[in-house]
Amino acid sequence: MIDLTVTSGGSFIAYFDCDEMFSDHMVGIYDSLKKGVKNADIEG
Repeated sequence: MIDLTVTSGGSFIAYFDCDEMFSDHMVGIYDSLKKGVKNADIEG
């Protein structure tokens, strides 16, 4: 599963389900089109 949320200011959050590699967790990537990757976390 992939979920992508984009704001009008150019920031976005992408969530990736890693085929149960991390059990019930997802990888979240926080980016900005202007500044690049801000943070990436395993969430859940």
